[in-house]
Amino acid sequence: NTSPEKSRPDVMLVETPSAFTNQRQATFRWKGTDDLTSEADLLYAYYLSGIDGDYSPFNPATERTYTNLQDGSYTFYVRVRDAQGNEDDSPASFTFVVDTAPPTDINLSIRGLSSQRRIEISGGDAYTASRTVELQLQASDADDVWLSNDPDFSTGTWEPLDPIRRWELREGDGNKTVWGKFRDAAG
Repeated sequence: NTSPEKSRPDVMLVETPSAFTNQRQATFRWKGTDDLTSEADLLYAYYLSGIDGDYSPFNPATERTYTNLQDGSYTFYVRVRDAQGNEDDSPASFTFVVDTAPPTDINLSIRGLSSQRRIEISGGDAYTASRTVELQLQASDADDVWLSNDPDFSTGTWEPLDPIRRWELREGDGNKTVWGKFRDAAG
């Protein structure tokens, strides 16, 4: 005695890349459910906009990896079909951006820095007794900045990029260097 089909099958994505990624590879995993067809007997068709011309034929695969993706926006879709031939009402989908280009037009300067590349303090003095300075930070497409008094970045951490930032220079007399690196949403 077989009970009639009560609902359409459903599919959900269980693994996706980050919404913004600097990787040229993207792996997707999915899982389907149905009230009559076992998970092992469900079939899937998938499609990546900009890469695939159309959905794949329905097959039992629950994973797909794409490689050599170019920078740009993509949407992955997956549909499910049960043993009775019923398909889900709408495919599961995920949109992501591949961005391998680092932030550009980076500018890190100490507020009041003249065109001669020296710090202007108190109306043009060549030095300061204060360790606290204001940094002006700018980088196109950057979201975060890591500042450090060390070239190996052994101090500091990633922080949201603010255009003006108060900074503590190293103790002692002499020239000081502030090191900075920037990243965008893709890392």
